[in-house]
Amino acid sequence: MGGFVSISLFCRVETDKFVKIEKFDSVKRIDSRYSTIPFFLYYTAFGTIFPIIWFIERTYTQMNTLHLYIIIIAFATIGVRTSVCAQENDIKLKLAQNYERIGDWEKAIPLYEELLAKEETNLVFFDALRRGYMQVKRFHDAILLLQKRMQKYANDVGLYAQLGSIYAKASNESLAVATWEQGIALQPNEQNTYRTVANAALDSRLWDASIKIFLTGRNALHTQTLFAYA
Repeated sequence: MGGFVSISLFCRVETDKFVKIEKFDSVKRIDSRYSTIPFFLYYTAFGTIFPIIWFIERTYTQMNTLHLYIIIIAFATIGVRTSVCAQENDIKLKLAQNYERIGDWEKAIPLYEELLAKEETNLVFFDALRRGYMQVKRFHDAILLLQKRMQKYANDVGLYAQLGSIYAKASNESLAVATWEQGIALQPNEQNTYRTVANAALDSRLWDASIKIFLTGRNALHTQTLFAYA
């Protein structure tokens, strides 16, 4: 290939036009006359592609040109699809949040469900969907949601606190208390464990359960003045 390399790349778009990307060493140019989709999508995709091209050119100088084109197109396709997907998720999230603000949970919940299905570890989507289920009193769905997340984060005391609160809202006080005790057993030597669980009991208006948790924490941590101003 030598020290001077010219690479032309064409990406198909909806209108059957093409976007032509030309590279001469470290210089990149996009001919906007051929572009029919926002420039930032190409910048996002190809901003990470050119360093890869540079590496390939200098490491595998004898590589077949066709093979090189295939690699470049593969990376470009992944980059563009990722950018488009992120943009779509952002639009759906804003739409769902707008529905939530006006209290239209019947429209907001399906959007949050779709978003969480795509990104199961996303905390924003998870919290929003949990709020929605609680608002429309879909306690069973909320319980299943928490239990599924607990399979991934088995040592998260906060999830046990939330699940216990759902049981309390569903008028199952005994199961709520049992769930909170399971959460405490995960990290019994941490002050924040008792605070998190006791506050969940307070929010659920289970005063006796909350007091018991605070007192249990004092005894477990051997500090009788603990939680005096909780």
